[in-house]
Amino acid sequence: MEGAVSEPENKISSIYIGNVPWKASPDDISMLLSSQANVQVKDVRIVKEKNTGRSKGYAFVDIVNKDPEIFIKTAPELVLQGRTLTVKYANARKSSLTDENDQPKTAA
Repeated sequence: MEGAVSEPENKISSIYIGNVPWKASPDDISMLLSSQANVQVKDVRIVKEKNTGRSKGYAFVDIVNKDPEIFIKTAPELVLQGRTLTVKYANARKSSLTDENDQPKTAA
């Protein structure tokens, strides 16, 4: 159909979620975001301490959403197990093979 406006595509965005309760599971986070924020959750990764396996209190979540910016703006209202979650875009992960300027590391 000529001149028809297409709907924006769904995007997968990586989101940082802080202030996550230690006892929260990936399923708890996924159910909260699906039901209250109306987003499709692809993956939840709760970051844990290497030695103890205890949660560090934050997670990275991959979501599918047409407009992740709207999700980020409305997310400060999300509460899980009595704690208000901090929600931001996740920063790109730095490679261990590059320095702070994203240049390849050289042997010293």
